[in-house]
Amino acid sequence: MSPKDRRPLTEGLKPEPEVDPKTAREFVFQQPKQKAPAPEPKPAAQAPLAAAPVNASAQSTLVALTARIPAEKFQALKRASFERQLQGIEPSSMQDIVEEALTPWLRKHGYMP
Repeated sequence: MSPKDRRPLTEGLKPEPEVDPKTAREFVFQQPKQKAPAPEPKPAAQAPLAAAPVNASAQSTLVALTARIPAEKFQALKRASFERQLQGIEPSSMQDIVEEALTPWLRKHGYMP
């Protein structure tokens, strides 16, 4: 870099443009500029999720689940999944193994039919 290509550091410091406080607040809190009237909630939307009827399509829908388990149980699950995949034994995915283990517990305690 030649000396004539260099600029003083202060040249890069330009004053910030004035920001409208209302616009900044809308951005930070993700408020739309124009609020549309809220549609009336449907009665089904107000019912708790646990009380929703379980049908065949709801059973096939997968949802994300986050749980913390001891490291040794995770390693055992991961190893079981890997070994079962190599041997072609079902269930072999961690998801399927967890589902198979969880279902009897939920039935035993009356949370599933």
